[in-house]
Amino acid sequence: MIRPLTGVLALLLYATPCMAATLTGQVVNGTTGEPAHADRIEIFDVTNSSGAAAAALDDVSGSFSIEDLPDAAAAHFRLVVTSGGIQLRQSIESFDTAMDVFVYDETEVVEDIALLRHHVIFTRDPEHMQVTEYLEFDNRTSPPRIIRASSLPMRLHLDHDMHGAATASLMGGAVPVDVDIKPTDQALVSGIDYHLQPGATRLVVRYLLHEEGEALAWTTQVIYPTEERHALVNPPDVELEAADMIRTDSDVDGYTTYAGLPAVTGEEWLITLAGGSAATATDTHDHDDEANNASAF
Repeated sequence: MIRPLTGVLALLLYATPCMAATLTGQVVNGTTGEPAHADRIEIFDVTNSSGAAAAALDDVSGSFSIEDLPDAAAAHFRLVVTSGGIQLRQSIESFDTAMDVFVYDETEVVEDIALLRHHVIFTRDPEHMQVTEYLEFDNRTSPPRIIRASSLPMRLHLDHDMHGAATASLMGGAVPVDVDIKPTDQALVSGIDYHLQPGATRLVVRYLLHEEGEALAWTTQVIYPTEERHALVNPPDVELEAADMIRTDSDVDGYTTYAGLPAVTGEEWLITLAGGSAATATDTHDHDDEANNASAF
């Protein structure tokens, strides 16, 4: 004889629906701050190896809402927005507040060199010059905002014109992605670990700006690697002095920039800026001693 299920057993066997999250926000022109249009917005769960989008919206203007996202920590998700053939990637920090999704006009991102402060390149293998990050900064914002980046794998080649100025060109690599940069004081580095996914670490970038020979101030930035970035530094919060930095020339007149990472072991990452990578075999331009010693950094 078949008896009816008891209430408790029935509850156990009944498929309880999963809780869902909702992401709200608006598409914003990163240059003007005005509402903008995106061809497509996709949400990816970085813990899902299938690579399929967890949710997507097409033809989005201004405000949007994406519902029924899996109930998981916001740090597990990445947002990819496509606009004018350019893909930008942003981290999702919270489902509790509306998110600004930035897009940029194609001419602003690719062609208007006057907007760029400098390019940052990370490599762990100077001999083969495997580039893991290529970043372009919008010099008009304070602090400067990254407007374009490419993630690994890539190769870097430096060309020099008749005046000796170096320009970087990329061969291969992924589509441009947006990179989160969070300015921080060195003393606060240990206090912002909650932004990180388990097992991840952060990359501390510090550079010194000069104007007409006078040093302005150190700028400390923390880059949080996603699943695609291998810019891992241990320890990440070592203080750096000017002597430990690699001096380079910026693309923007009036700036001299320094960049570097803690030289704790020979396994640490090398960081250089556009115009100063002596670790590249094709780089024949004369650089300062700091840059010429970059391969030993």
